[in-house]
Amino acid sequence: MKWLENTAAAVIIIGNPDLSKYWLQDATLAGGYLWLTAVSFGLGAAWGAVYHSEDPEESSRRENFVRERLAVPNHYRVVSIIGLGFPAKEPPAKEMYPLERVFHSETYQRKN
Repeated sequence: MKWLENTAAAVIIIGNPDLSKYWLQDATLAGGYLWLTAVSFGLGAAWGAVYHSEDPEESSRRENFVRERLAVPNHYRVVSIIGLGFPAKEPPAKEMYPLERVFHSETYQRKN
């Protein structure tokens, strides 16, 4: 995550599997709320994925890299790194999907 070198700060999001079977969901929600809060204060935020559910070896490599540098105890899982800073420029607006493509009422209705 070379882009972290240009951030003003970073927050490491960790979870504790010993406390909750929903540790990954809890940590992900915490990261999402941190992101929303940062943006509400006019900060830029970027999500750096550390935990990799589809590749345990890659996930372990990433987690150990962070764990060794920041002395994160082994019983915690490192989920992500949120980089924070002041954007150099306003990013372009993202093209949003039409509401009917992502919102379904009562039942799922697939639209092509």
